[in-house]
Amino acid sequence: MIDSSRLALNRIACPWADLEEFFRLTRSMGLKKVELRNDLPGRGITDGLAPEKVRDLMESYGIRVLAINALPQFDLVERLADREAELRELIGTARSIGCPAILMCPNNDPKDDRSEAVRHREALQALNRYGPLFEEAGLLGYLEALGFASSSLRSLVTAGALIEECPYPVYRAVFDTFHHQLGPDTLESLRAGYDFGKTGLVHVSGVYEDFPAEALLDEHRGLLRDGDRLGSLEQLELLERSGYRGEISFEPFSPAVQKLDAEALVRAVGESIAAVKRRLG
Repeated sequence: MIDSSRLALNRIACPWADLEEFFRLTRSMGLKKVELRNDLPGRGITDGLAPEKVRDLMESYGIRVLAINALPQFDLVERLADREAELRELIGTARSIGCPAILMCPNNDPKDDRSEAVRHREALQALNRYGPLFEEAGLLGYLEALGFASSSLRSLVTAGALIEECPYPVYRAVFDTFHHQLGPDTLESLRAGYDFGKTGLVHVSGVYEDFPAEALLDEHRGLLRDGDRLGSLEQLELLERSGYRGEISFEPFSPAVQKLDAEALVRAVGESIAAVKRRLG
């Protein structure tokens, strides 16, 4: 059973809104959970607001921040010192506003010529390096596989294996319906080789253009509605049947969505909520 308490909105949906407006819009949609980001042009994670002000806004609007998105290139050993320093800053911000998790994204560069074995080894080395930081802070690291051909970590099965191999029990995987469709996993391989209990968060979006998977980009990711070519609703059904009862976050990167005014965005997200509830109850 899906109810609104499990649904969330990623701030990428309306990068034009300041933090308070984002919280207000989220509540007007009937949602209480959000993801914040560190990659919005001209904005910091919290728009430069003091942690006390952010917490006040969260309390005022009844908002809970699920995660900060994201630590990039987490798996490049050659940049491990820089990534660790950035992670420390993200952890500090997360703790100051009561956010429980930080997303971690792999290298996404077509010039990355490391072998699969080296990529796996370096990713595990990075997770082992960051583990004590998460453990000490009492936070979780959400490992997101990116399905793009240029990504160094494309598979949820591989992400799950890394989590199993790492001795620090602080990691979970992000199940992203867009990246699953682009990546090498099938629903059958997930059933056979992925522990759905290791899923910490689900990202859901929709694609409506008739492009081959290898041509899809973030900009094609709209809000979920009927007619989605990713099969996102079917993927959500698989998650539900596999026992997932965590949060599902709408993450549309499409400029068409990002250009919607507040009223239109509230309606569009409402359509997404309705589509999920029609399918999953």
